[in-house]
Amino acid sequence: ESAASIPDRPIEPGQTVEIPEAALRIRAELGEMDEEVYDLFKTLNFKYENICGKLFCTGRRPGDRLHPLGRGCGKGLKALFQEAGLDPWKRSCIPLFRDEKGPLAIYGLVLDERAAAKPGDRVLRLHVEHLQTEGEKE
Repeated sequence: ESAASIPDRPIEPGQTVEIPEAALRIRAELGEMDEEVYDLFKTLNFKYENICGKLFCTGRRPGDRLHPLGRGCGKGLKALFQEAGLDPWKRSCIPLFRDEKGPLAIYGLVLDERAAAKPGDRVLRLHVEHLQTEGEKE
């Protein structure tokens, strides 16, 4: 299994970050959790007070583990990727969102319990947009 192919990029409220390795653009803003809607492909809400230090978009790292929301147990990334049926070559270009304590979400797959927000919580909201790749342009 290869190491991360996505370099670490800080995610700051009010900024937009491009992740060309995953063909994504991420716009971050502070807000309030209005309803519990989780579409891990379009919008991710992280409970702001539970983020330790800065939030980063990175690739996976050896030993990464999450506590997927609603599962009540810790899981390694390899197991989560296998459950999702992801090919090993796809795994290296899936963005992870992490803070100084570790992973908070795997884009499109799982949100960690520590990041989960409830209505009324202050959140760091990430709006994710797919960038067109060369093959998609007319």
